[in-house]
Amino acid sequence: MIAEWLRLYWEDSDTGRLRDELAAVADDLGSSELRVLLYVGGRLLKGLKQYGQLNPFDGRDWDEEARQEAADMMVYLAAKWMQDSLKDGHVPIPTWELGGEG
Repeated sequence: MIAEWLRLYWEDSDTGRLRDELAAVADDLGSSELRVLLYVGGRLLKGLKQYGQLNPFDGRDWDEEARQEAADMMVYLAAKWMQDSLKDGHVPIPTWELGGEG
């Protein structure tokens, strides 16, 4: 169980200071990095609207959550790869040399 003082610190942290730190980081980023940051921020906003405020102390197994999300990502990437391969007229069958190096 997490210490009560740490939970309270997390919930009551200074959002103004955090916004300032985020702005300072953003000032040093290029356009590509800013697009990534905006994308992640958009995902956070979607989660906030759908599930409420992120609470890292809500009892979930965050390692397991990450493993499940990573597995889902692999499925999505493979499906997209197959979709793109079919659009290009290729048969989407991965090939590799069995028993070879690499």
